[in-house]
Amino acid sequence: MSNLSQSEQKVLVAKTAIDTLYKKGLLFSGMKIGLGTGSTAMPAVKRFAELIDEGKLKDVKAVATSFQTTLACEELKIPVFSLSSSEINGKLDLAIDGADEISADNHLIKGGGAAHLKEKLVEYNAEKLVIIADESKVVEDLGTVFPLPVEVIPEARLSVIHELEL
Repeated sequence: MSNLSQSEQKVLVAKTAIDTLYKKGLLFSGMKIGLGTGSTAMPAVKRFAELIDEGKLKDVKAVATSFQTTLACEELKIPVFSLSSSEINGKLDLAIDGADEISADNHLIKGGGAAHLKEKLVEYNAEKLVIIADESKVVEDLGTVFPLPVEVIPEARLSVIHELEL
């Protein structure tokens, strides 16, 4: 176990992830990026904004996975667009987000917050997905600490119930 608090770990892993992605050329000027939601994703959004402020990234376009992240991007001067906007055209170079649980074999649960559907849309349409998490997210078996989120639109309610009952 680390001597860092959980909050300090989240900031450290977020900054390390962003800096590593930048050094490896996965964060670049002109890119279209999906920015995640939550307590680990938010420090990553802040570090991403710092790279923009430092002039290392220019002309980037972001798609936020939640209202919370949209507000943070606006405050940090990160240009935010809809996934369906002509500037994004439904495709992203990269998406960065956190997870609720991660197993030893790299399976994960995410989307336990209010942004489940939008997270799935953003991450599905990204060429690459990077998940960042502190050590508290590592579990032996998925679903033992955090319940598996299932989002159901009203029109699919009965068909989803039938599938889950199988």
